[in-house]
Amino acid sequence: MSFGNSAGGIADALEKLADGAADAIVEVTGNGEKEPEDYWAKVNHSFLKAVILLACTDSTLEASLNGIYDIVANHSMADIAGMFERLPEDSPARKAFAIVANCDTANQEHVKAAAAIRLQSLVFRKQAA
Repeated sequence: MSFGNSAGGIADALEKLADGAADAIVEVTGNGEKEPEDYWAKVNHSFLKAVILLACTDSTLEASLNGIYDIVANHSMADIAGMFERLPEDSPARKAFAIVANCDTANQEHVKAAAAIRLQSLVFRKQAA
């Protein structure tokens, strides 16, 4: 899938949807207070947005909450980075992931763990309902 001008409207809508979903995950799994707009909050948001977009644009992945959780919880950061590398360079998912990819390895693992914890709480809430 190319994200050039021909699919601009769809790509923009999908990116806005993923952005909103990442915000919702952070809000629902937080402590009830709006998180500070600091660097790490933005990196966490960007990683969640990137994985949501990845799941929605890669037809080999499951585009659901469980599918997104599976990507984060059951794959190494190297595997996840490889998934993004297979996307077109103009993919919004790849652009969002670039923020995380520029962090050192230890920080990438912290961001991944934080996302897994947030997603896990939502997956278990959904299963309990």
